[in-house]
Amino acid sequence: MSDTPGKSPYKAAFLTKQKARLIEERNRVLEEISTDEDEFRSWSGDVDGGDAFLSDDATALAERQLEMSLIENARFVLGEIDHALKALDAGMYGWDDKRGVWIRAERLEVLPWAREEVDRIPGSADGDDLD
Repeated sequence: MSDTPGKSPYKAAFLTKQKARLIEERNRVLEEISTDEDEFRSWSGDVDGGDAFLSDDATALAERQLEMSLIENARFVLGEIDHALKALDAGMYGWDDKRGVWIRAERLEVLPWAREEVDRIPGSADGDDLD
């Protein structure tokens, strides 16, 4: 854990917009999880194990495993969104605890639930690295 952050550098309008985006994304992810779980539960499990349809069985099992992975990923993103919403309420939204810096607003606009700042890419759009 790094230094204690000072006052948030973000304007109130930005934080309000980010909160709305996070809530919207949270609702979308919850719907995705619900739909994927319904599909997963409705799967009939019609893998017969017979040699004649071995490729069909393998395809069905691969699709089921993919569905489980999608659900796991969505749950992870949901946890990240919930963390960001709690950080907003605590006045810590955008604080990178590992580096001890505030995350650039541009990064949060791209990934509203980001927990860490990243190094800028040389030649990026901000123009700092361009000749």
